[in-house]
Amino acid sequence: IGNIELESALEDCGKAIQLSDSAAVPLSARGFVHYRLGEFKEALADYDAALAISPGYASAYYQRALTKSRLGDTAGSENDLNTARYYDRDVSVTLDFFGVKP
Repeated sequence: IGNIELESALEDCGKAIQLSDSAAVPLSARGFVHYRLGEFKEALADYDAALAISPGYASAYYQRALTKSRLGDTAGSENDLNTARYYDRDVSVTLDFFGVKP
C-alpha cells in the first residue's frame, strides 16, 4: 500500500469516526493506518481512545502492544499483549490473518 492510499484511508477513518455511534472500531482502524505510516504516537492515541470507549477490545490492545513495542515501551507492550489474550486468546491468529503482525 502506497502512502497515497494510506492518506486516503486516514480521511475515511476520520469520516467513520464522526458517523459512528461507538467509534472504537474506526479509531482502532485509524490507529493501524498511523502505525503503517510510522506515526506511532498518533497510533497510540487512537488505540487509547478506542479502549476508553470499549475497554474489552482485544484487537485494540494487541495493536497498541505492537505500537508500544515500536516506541520502546517493552513492559507496556507485554501488559497489553496479555490483556489482549485475556479478552481473546486467539487475537494474534485472527489479526495475523489480516496482516497485523509484530
